[in-house]
Formats: sequence, structure tokens, C-alpha cells
Amino acid sequence: MNLNKCVLSFINTASALLDRKLCDVTDVEICDTGYKMGNRPPVDGWRPYDVNILLTGDDAHFWFRTSIHTSC
Repeated sequence: MNLNKCVLSFINTASALLDRKLCDVTDVEICDTGYKMGNRPPVDGWRPYDVNILLTGDDAHFWFRTSIHTSC
């Protein structure tokens, strides 16, 4: 098998994995934060995230969190 066929095979396999939905992501929370060093999530200020709300702002920064369970 030549290199082109190997690369195409890999791309096709990887693409199929990217399109696969494992489970719904629900109960996402968001917290507005200013730019900060240290890259640590805030303790307070979390609220439910609504996917229908557009996040905007000049140089806006947000944290997101959720729980993921492997038995979807």
C-alpha cells in the first residue's frame, strides 16, 4: 500500500470518528471572567448556560463547565 492510500485511509477513519455523536452535552454552566493569569476557574459566579444566547463583547472571556458521564 502506498503512502497516499495510507493517508486517505487514516483521514476517512478519523473523519468518521469526528462526526459520531457519543451523547448529548447538557447542564453546562458559564462564568464571565476578565482576562487573568494563572488559568484557574473561578469559585463563584457560575450560572446555567443557554445555547440560544449569543456571547459577545470586546475581549470577553468565559469559563464553561459540565459533567460528562461515560454511560450516555
